[in-house]
Amino acid sequence: MSDGDAFLRVTDVSKWYSDEQVLDEVSFEMDRGDVTVLIGPSGSGKSTLLRCVNRLAEAQEGSIALDGEEVLAPDTDVDELRREVGMVFQSFNLFAHLTATGNVALGPRRVLGLSEGEARDRAAAQLERVGLDDQLDSYPAELSGGQQQRVGIARALAMEPKLMLFDEPT
Repeated sequence: MSDGDAFLRVTDVSKWYSDEQVLDEVSFEMDRGDVTVLIGPSGSGKSTLLRCVNRLAEAQEGSIALDGEEVLAPDTDVDELRREVGMVFQSFNLFAHLTATGNVALGPRRVLGLSEGEARDRAAAQLERVGLDDQLDSYPAELSGGQQQRVGIARALAMEPKLMLFDEPT
């Protein structure tokens, strides 16, 4: 990243679903370490914007640069981008057949290539970080909604992303 460049720069991003424009030339910048909150009514495009940042949705116009790299470029390695951008979804998307530790360890094992032991250690550390060190072996059905949410946060943090996106985290 060159001097003076924002860590995340969103410039004139627009997105349509059929005839409905959900993002209209949205622009903002963030520096590394910033915490930014998007506030607006339901249906105003907050989730869509987050999904455009990690290419789960495709913006039709504009530019999104993360750490100096254009996210929307046709040759962007989307898998690599998603390794660098953690996302906690509104519905936590936990695997019901895996414990909290199993849910958090899955990404580091499968995507980052960590050994089972390394992934479990990383998962335990992240679950402790979010206050769930007493729930390591609990399945999602045994956890409250807030606890499931924290497992989702720990899962995203376990990938050690450059950027974290939270879609209605509370």
